[in-house]
Amino acid sequence: MCLLGQRQRNLLAAGRCISAASAWDITRAIPACAVTGQAAGVAAALACIDADGDVRALSIGRLQEALRAQNVALTPD
Repeated sequence: MCLLGQRQRNLLAAGRCISAASAWDITRAIPACAVTGQAAGVAAALACIDADGDVRALSIGRLQEALRAQNVALTPD
């Protein structure tokens, strides 16, 4: 996941700090920054609720479900 830090447990990145090798220029745009910020915040909250505070133990499906419930577009269509 491009939001997770490699060395630090439970470090989430958002906006221009995310990892993006092939779409780097697109991720620097304001909409992508806003969506990654929302995803990081929701992931942190859900990790506290569902995964004993461990972001890496959070189900990606659970995060996607919560983001869809907030009307976040997860695909370009």
